[in-house]
Amino acid sequence: MAHALLSPSSASRWMACPGSAWLCSQIKGDSDGGSFASEGSYAHEVAAALLTGKPLPALPAGLMVDPKEVAKDLEPYLEYVRALPEPRLIEQCLPISQFTGEEGAHGTADCVALADDELIIVDLKFGRGVKVEATHNPQLLIYAGAAFSCFDFAADIRKVRMVIVQPRLGNVSEWTLDLPDFKAALGEVRAGAERALEEVKAGDKGDEVSFRPARSTCQFCRAAARCTAYAAMVAKATGVPVPVAAVPMIDDIGLAGVLSHVDAVKQWCQRVEEDALATMLAGRKIPGWKLVSGREGPRKWTDEQAADTLLKGMKLPVDQRYTKKLLTPAQAQKIFKTGGISERQWLKLEALTTRSEAKPVIAPIDDKRPEYLKVTAADLPNVF
Repeated sequence: MAHALLSPSSASRWMACPGSAWLCSQIKGDSDGGSFASEGSYAHEVAAALLTGKPLPALPAGLMVDPKEVAKDLEPYLEYVRALPEPRLIEQCLPISQFTGEEGAHGTADCVALADDELIIVDLKFGRGVKVEATHNPQLLIYAGAAFSCFDFAADIRKVRMVIVQPRLGNVSEWTLDLPDFKAALGEVRAGAERALEEVKAGDKGDEVSFRPARSTCQFCRAAARCTAYAAMVAKATGVPVPVAAVPMIDDIGLAGVLSHVDAVKQWCQRVEEDALATMLAGRKIPGWKLVSGREGPRKWTDEQAADTLLKGMKLPVDQRYTKKLLTPAQAQKIFKTGGISERQWLKLEALTTRSEAKPVIAPIDDKRPEYLKVTAADLPNVF
């Protein structure tokens, strides 16, 4: 199935950078996101099943998650939706062509509800990474506009509430508009879609395409690695003379030139972060930035003996109080090297070991390692 040029989920990107709609249309293969996108899709299926009383969906092949843990993580979203009045429509397919300009385009709203004179749109975002706000969120506006068009006849809607629930971040963001403001905001989305479609037409004709690269815009763009404008922005920021042609899309030859500078850019970025951290730890301020607490480390018992005594008092069986873990091959090899395991014994153990195959990585042509010749479809998520 072909990708929509102007999908609601990428509306923030194509509104901010109209030319990205055309550039992304030149990329073949599935959109990026990998396992995170798969996990999010599965979480949506689980949420829909739990809200509609259906059995939990089967776990997709290759997705390493616990369905019960996913269901547990979804609780804040489920509670929010269940608290809404009926009627509630779950995973509602909506026509969106009047807002995106693409004929026959549809989008799926996670939940649509009507409460007296209020239309409510709820969007589930299962990721842990970036907090997303409902305010001025074009994806929600598109869903809300489509739902309003479908259900305005059934109720005297006077205001629209748009909600994003991120259960694993503890984030519930709401944005409520009266009808005049809602329609004005929808007009901005339509205008943004028109600009993006004009850029698609220009790109298809070989005319100049307008790009507006920025950190937030390019972060999730599936064409970022091939975007000349993005490369130029990075080159300007880093001072690294990235050799790209005056065309919107970097070809394979141009990519070779960019690759030769990747290590330098990475090293420079690392040094910048290290210096900025040291500067702020020394008490100096860097405009627009601040120090925050990072992720906490794993929990540990302050007194293992006391914890063990308490667990025994709770009558927990031994197999629940303690875990046994076999030596890894690497640990066994260390014992072999120190003489604790004989060579004959080690050969028997070595016959029982396996390891995952090496994944392909990019290296200069003069690298001493042999060329990787076992490329499979799984190695090629986005290919021209």
